[in-house]
Amino acid sequence: MLIVDQEATALLAATAKADPEAKIRALWTAQGVPEEMQNALVAGIAAKGQPGAQVGPFTIPVNKPAPLMFVL
Repeated sequence: MLIVDQEATALLAATAKADPEAKIRALWTAQGVPEEMQNALVAGIAAKGQPGAQVGPFTIPVNKPAPLMFVL
């Protein structure tokens, strides 16, 4: 269970229209997570989202153009 105080809630509301990274960084900052740790976490998440990355037993697919199919 995540407990968010009023200060963190205000920071999240202020970044409501910002990108997702800004939202999570605002929450982490409110919780006292050091910037170096935030950078490491964001870098790890970004690396796992790259085509060809191995995440557990799964591999993120590399986007290839779909083969053209013709029906005669």
